[in-house]
Amino acid sequence: MASLRAVPAALRVGHRAALLRALAKPLSLASSRALLQLLLLLALSPAPTAVAQQIRGRVVTAAGGRPIAGAAVQLAGTGFGAVTDGAGRFRLEAVPEGRYRVQVRHVAYLPPAEITLRVRAGERLPELRVELEPRVFIAPETVVEAPRERWGGAEPRPEAGAPPR
Repeated sequence: MASLRAVPAALRVGHRAALLRALAKPLSLASSRALLQLLLLLALSPAPTAVAQQIRGRVVTAAGGRPIAGAAVQLAGTGFGAVTDGAGRFRLEAVPEGRYRVQVRHVAYLPPAEITLRVRAGERLPELRVELEPRVFIAPETVVEAPRERWGGAEPRPEAGAPPR
C-alpha cells in the first residue's frame, strides 16, 4: 500500500519517477480520496511563473524638479503603462523579468525620455527619476480684422427679432 508521505516528498523534490511509482501502487479508499484531492488542487493551482517586479518612479521638470502630472509612462513593445499622478509619480505592477525600454512622454515636453532597464527576480529596483525639458511653442503673430462700418458705430445694431437690412 502506498504511503501518503511518499507523494508529498516526491512533489517537494520534484522527482516525477518517484511520484509515478507511488501512484502505481494500489491505494486504500481513504488514500485514494486524499490523493484525488491533492491532484485536483495541483491541477487547479496556477502554474509557477517568474517573479514579477514593480517599476516605480517620478517624472519632473528638468529645471526646478517640479512634478509633471499626466505624463504617459510605457514599457516599449509591451502592454505595460501608467499615467503620472499630481505628484508626478507612477507605478507599473507585475513586470516579469527581462530587459525593457521605459518611455516617458508628455505633449507639453520635448520628445520622449527613454531609459533602458533590466528587471531581475529578487532584486528590488530603485525608484526612477525622469526629467523632461519643456517644449516651447512659438506661433506667428495672428491679426484679427473686422470692418468697422458694419457694427462699429456708424450703423446701429438691429434689435432682436428685427429683419436685417
